[in-house]
Amino acid sequence: MATTERLSTAVAQNIAGQIAERLPAAMGPAAAPGAAGPALGETLKIRLLPLNQIVNGSGPLETRLSDTGQWHHQVYQGEQAVSFARSTAPGSGSDAAHEVVEVAQSTLPDDLRDAIAWIDANAPEDAEASLIAAPDYFLTAVWLRGPAVDAVVIASMADGLTKLSKRRLIPSAEFLQSLAESTPVRGLGPIADQAGGAP
Repeated sequence: MATTERLSTAVAQNIAGQIAERLPAAMGPAAAPGAAGPALGETLKIRLLPLNQIVNGSGPLETRLSDTGQWHHQVYQGEQAVSFARSTAPGSGSDAAHEVVEVAQSTLPDDLRDAIAWIDANAPEDAEASLIAAPDYFLTAVWLRGPAVDAVVIASMADGLTKLSKRRLIPSAEFLQSLAESTPVRGLGPIADQAGGAP
């Protein structure tokens, strides 16, 4: 796969230990990379693509993203991506201590595993990979940036995003334009003011 920012072995083992404390007992403890049993897989920095940057932003994708300060960690059981974890690191560098803030099971790790496999087979290797989250479109993608590439590969997205597709290297400018021309997913809205009734 394209390169990602590497964490030191000590940091990876510490993250694995924190995840193990939260995994369901039936899965057993999370192992350090390369060990048997549930194990840490790919680790990607998470960048946020907010709606205002999609609709009203200007410039390339890089300038529209915000660093969330979080990292995404794939957790595998054999070949299956069974869950994921999120961590934060107050410091910087590969030896900065991480705190695991979330461990969850969902379809996302499996979707991301498929996207990573496609990238391994089809995308340039001399690129840096990070994870993009665009919550207003229920979209998660891998952003690849390097000397010969500035593109995304969709891992998961809302069903209504017909201008985008998975298993395709989408140039960043096309990705932004397609999102801007698509309707965001409408949420439930704010909770009614308890004192004042409905909003």
